[in-house]
Amino acid sequence: MDASTAHSGTVVICNIAYMGSDSNPFEVTSAQLFDYDSYEKIQPTIIIDNIEAAPGESTTALVMVNNISNLGSGDIIVTYNTSVVHVIDVTAGDGNALIVQASNIDNTAGSVGITAWDESESHTGDVVFAHVTFHAVGEYPDSTTLAISSSELIDYTSYDIIGHSVANGTFSIIDKEPPVITAAIATLDVILNDNGRPRVPGTNVTVLNATVLDSESGVVNVTIDLSPIGGSDDQIMERIAGTDVWTVATTATDGINLTHELVVTATDGADNTNTSVIGLTVLLRGDVVRDGELNSADSLYIAKYLVGKEPMPSLLVGDMSPAEGDGRITSADALYLAKYLVGNEAAP
Repeated sequence: MDASTAHSGTVVICNIAYMGSDSNPFEVTSAQLFDYDSYEKIQPTIIIDNIEAAPGESTTALVMVNNISNLGSGDIIVTYNTSVVHVIDVTAGDGNALIVQASNIDNTAGSVGITAWDESESHTGDVVFAHVTFHAVGEYPDSTTLAISSSELIDYTSYDIIGHSVANGTFSIIDKEPPVITAAIATLDVILNDNGRPRVPGTNVTVLNATVLDSESGVVNVTIDLSPIGGSDDQIMERIAGTDVWTVATTATDGINLTHELVVTATDGADNTNTSVIGLTVLLRGDVVRDGELNSADSLYIAKYLVGKEPMPSLLVGDMSPAEGDGRITSADALYLAKYLVGNEAAP
């Protein structure tokens, strides 16, 4: 015993040293365990696992007899809701386990009877009674109690009935299907970089939308990684009321002159996730030759365009003056850029 503290789990009672030719001279034929607080004798307990599976999937529950001494045989009946789950197999366990001798599966009534014993030796401690395989026939979020409705345990030596308690389990059907992301788009899909200077209204802002569906546990969260364009790597998108569309508006301060695939992540009520991408191109205002820099080549190109020696550059990129744009490309735009290059104006 240990008067100073209680013990749980696998506990060493004592160590016994044996010297002799017999490799297995000892057998535990009787044992009594007492609760540390109540001083009551700890009764054996038949326990069946809590288990879960997705619709159409199968999983196996372990039926255990815990805290038992000198167990020889037993019979149990487990009942369940057949609209949720069916039993498809019963097998014996390994190690400290009885041997399943017979089983009766009735998926109409919702019961499985199991008889198990071991004629060769008794079993003490935590003993595997059987493995029961269940198949989910219902839908999320169906569940049913796995009720040990009848049970009897027999002592190996005396053939007496062993008193015990039971602990029922639960079979739950879970959602393992991720959300479906459709129509992930940017409006606009090409924008100007944002540097604090005014732009033609709307040219530096995009609205990112994603339609997300989940018919089982429902969509609870949608985020997008805006770090490539200078935003949060876990930006929350808001659901548009009455729709399945999740949205966020953003500008771009980084990732200029690049086309990005911004990753959308959707999470449902069962913590399943799915991802998609939204394409977005960020242009540098004033970079009419599209080399990723603002330099004299850009102002020269505008000058040559104005005298008919080059095609018209992009109005989105080239309309710099006034700050809000005037819908034209003129010498004012070239002049503004030239003054910026010598430090007399802010970046366009």
